[in-house]
Amino acid sequence: MDMVDEARAFCDGFGERRSASEERAALPAVQAEQRRRDTSSTQRAEGAVREAVEHEVSSSELSKWSEMVEAGISQYMRAHPDRFHRRVRRGIPPQFRWQVWKAAVRLEDFERPKGYQSLSTRENPWTARIQIDVSRTFPELKSFDLDQQQRLLRILNAYAGHNPAIGYCQGMNYVAGLLLLVSDCEEESFAVLACLMDHPRFGLSGFYRERLPLLRRYLRACDKLVAETVPELREHFIKENVQPAVYLHQWFLTLFINCFPLSMVMIIWDVIVCEGLPVVLRIAVSILQVLKESLLY
Repeated sequence: MDMVDEARAFCDGFGERRSASEERAALPAVQAEQRRRDTSSTQRAEGAVREAVEHEVSSSELSKWSEMVEAGISQYMRAHPDRFHRRVRRGIPPQFRWQVWKAAVRLEDFERPKGYQSLSTRENPWTARIQIDVSRTFPELKSFDLDQQQRLLRILNAYAGHNPAIGYCQGMNYVAGLLLLVSDCEEESFAVLACLMDHPRFGLSGFYRERLPLLRRYLRACDKLVAETVPELREHFIKENVQPAVYLHQWFLTLFINCFPLSMVMIIWDVIVCEGLPVVLRIAVSILQVLKESLLY
């Protein structure tokens, strides 16, 4: 089954195709964030971080997550995958998010790269480019200060040294930056980044290889899904000479991080980390369905 067929079949990870209304319901934050677009970017971003880190969940939902964490997230995922994915789609409580992400990527089974301290400080062919991009990462966030930028620089520099076949590509700075925001732990952020990039289960490095082979494949697959799911919108794009890469390139290259408020990005990333990279196709289509009316008229 190719990625288009997999995306067609996508329904909480269990093979039923969802209706358009169910797809829209899977990302309720989209509509809420659209209503807040008139706020300033700085206020929105800072508020999004606070919401993503501090928002309250119902006591019953928090109790369910607490029980899951106490029982062992990895074991719970294997024993109750359907229940786990339903809970993830409602949003992971911030205090458990990093634990869940580490379990979801199976970090305990991943052979972590060694020598982080030396890799992080040793100059390589990408260091200068990384320094430039780090200064442009989350510029609207006061909390992402010079100290955070230096931590991000070390993470990206370490990965480039660890995997010179990939090195560094624009977009990776936002992925690593989000991991750092959620974990507040430099070495664990590096380990999860390496897992997402290098592990065949995710293979995120394909987005950043020379000539961007996996990114190109995803652009074609998503365009095909848009033609099937929202054909009138695709026809409108063709009429206006808007190529898929115009709106999808940045979505996929940063995995939505640099494109939407962080409170929404956290929910999207909960799903991506817990269900795998191909889910970005359905997420992209769901977002376009929500935005269809405003894009058409």
